[in-house]
Amino acid sequence: MVSLLDLIFGVIFIAIIIVAIICADNLYDRAKLINLIAEIEQNKSDINIFVQKYNFMPGDFPFAENFFSMAKAGNGDNLVDDNYESLGAWLHMYEAKITFSELNNFNLTYAKIYANMKNSNNFFCGYQIIADSKLNNIYYDLGSKNNYLRLALDKGFGNLTKSCLTSEQVYFIDKKLDDGLPVKGKLIADDGYNVTGCVCNDNDRYYYCASINDKICILQYLIK
Repeated sequence: MVSLLDLIFGVIFIAIIIVAIICADNLYDRAKLINLIAEIEQNKSDINIFVQKYNFMPGDFPFAENFFSMAKAGNGDNLVDDNYESLGAWLHMYEAKITFSELNNFNLTYAKIYANMKNSNNFFCGYQIIADSKLNNIYYDLGSKNNYLRLALDKGFGNLTKSCLTSEQVYFIDKKLDDGLPVKGKLIADDGYNVTGCVCNDNDRYYYCASINDKICILQYLIK
C-alpha cells in the first residue's frame, strides 16, 4: 500500500519537475531574446556600414542602378519614406554584399517576412527599414522624421505594422539597448495593427503595460 509519506514525496517530486520545466522554458525564451538583441544590433551595424560606404540609406540610394544589377534607385532625400524604398532596402544591402540573407520570391509590393526583409533566426519578428510613420498611437512626438529599424509582422501587404512581441519582451530589449522607456530614447514602442495595450500612460508618464503573453507591441530602433 502507498503510505501518506509516499504520496507527499510523490507530490513534491512532481512539483519539482514542473518547476524545472517552467524554468527551462523561461531560460529558452530569454536566450531567444538575447539572440534577437544581437541580431538587432547586427542589422543596425550593417545599415550603418551601407551608409558609410554609399552616403545614403539603403532603399533611398539614388544611384543604386549604377552599382547594383537588380536594385532600383531611391529618391535620395535621406528618408526611407515609402513602401518602394522600404521594401527595396534589403535588396540594396544584399547587392552591396553587406547582408547575405536569402531573398526568396522578392516582391516590392508585398512585405513578406523572410523574403524582402532580412532573413531572421529569431522567430519573433520581421525587419523593416522605414522612416517613422507614427504608426498607431500618438504618445510620442518625434518632430521631424527619422529612419528606424522596425520589428513587426506584415498584415498581408505593405509595411510591417502587426505586433509580434509582448510588452515584457519589448521592455527587456529596451532595457538592454536603451532606457527602458517606450516613447523616449533611440528605441520606441507602439501598439501593433488592430491591438492596444503596449504603452500605458499615467499622468503623462508612459511605460510598458504589464503583458506577458499577449503580442501587442512593435519596436522601432533609431538609425539616424
